Amino acid sequence: AVPFALLFAALSTGRDHLLLDSGTWFSLERPEFDQLRALIEEAQQLVEHDGDTFKLRPEHAGLWAELVELGVVTEQSEAWQQAVGALLDLDRLPDAAPPAGLLATLRPYQQTGYAWLSFLWRTRLGGILADEMGLGKTVQALALAQAAYEAGELDAPMLVVAPTSVLGTWASEAARFAPELRVVAITETLARRGSELAEAVAGAHIVLTSYTLLRLEAEAYAELPWTAVLLDEAQFVKNHSSKAYKAVRTLRARVKVALTGTPLENNLMDLWSLLSITAPGLFPDPKAFTTAFRRPIEAGDTEALGRLHRRIRPLILRRTKAAVAAELPEKQEQIVPVELS
Repeated sequence: AVPFALLFAALSTGRDHLLLDSGTWFSLERPEFDQLRALIEEAQQLVEHDGDTFKLRPEHAGLWAELVELGVVTEQSEAWQQAVGALLDLDRLPDAAPPAGLLATLRPYQQTGYAWLSFLWRTRLGGILADEMGLGKTVQALALAQAAYEAGELDAPMLVVAPTSVLGTWASEAARFAPELRVVAITETLARRGSELAEAVAGAHIVLTSYTLLRLEAEAYAELPWTAVLLDEAQFVKNHSSKAYKAVRTLRARVKVALTGTPLENNLMDLWSLLSITAPGLFPDPKAFTTAFRRPIEAGDTEALGRLHRRIRPLILRRTKAAVAAELPEKQEQIVPVELS
């Protein structure tokens, strides 16, 4: 029998053997300890710790799951599992009935997406809804807004930040699917609209604005409380040194959700940027993320890639058209003659 604290301390300091009070000596250079040693090294880089105490956040559900598998935190796992277990298993998501005022019938995968967003809302976690284009990310987000409204939880507006070209789509879909919600679109700067931002959005349930306007009036947006921030086409803030990224980071909100159909595997630092906005406690330090994941993965380390997939899986929901093809309606084709000038 070996006290775990002694084993943990020895592994964390890189020792190759352990000597017990009884005089028993044994080697730590054994394959049984390799996975635990790797987890400890990763936690030291990525998780807040004070001496021998590690402070895990719900975003670390993937890391916790591996500790449970190793039998390290069996006693503590039940309470944690009740809190964030659904993040690790979409089949265990709490039921979330579509809001009565939503004038849309959600397809099964959209219902799953809505239930996932609802779970994030209740647990005050952020995430990335990364469904492919055309699968209805907007209606899933509007379902969340309508449910929050019906529950009396929209004590401040939801802020939707999107490219200028799709603000009209958000306004029209909100009017179509959630007509009870008052939507205000901010399409001009203070100088042109003639009113302060707080005055312009007073009484709104959803506020629509563009990344450009958010960047230009970053301080005004940061001063206002938001119940949620939804980032449509979130690749616009993938550069963590840009002014738009910094403007989004300073927004105060219960949750932040990125909506993007762009594959996230193209650049690992782009992925870090989105996670640092939506789940800032997961990988707080970009340098530590680079050391633990980016460099090893770019060098072909499949184990590091597997660890990253396990860490981010709870906070990213991605469905492809191929995966949900059976739930999609028949393709509709329209022939529209256009007379050229």
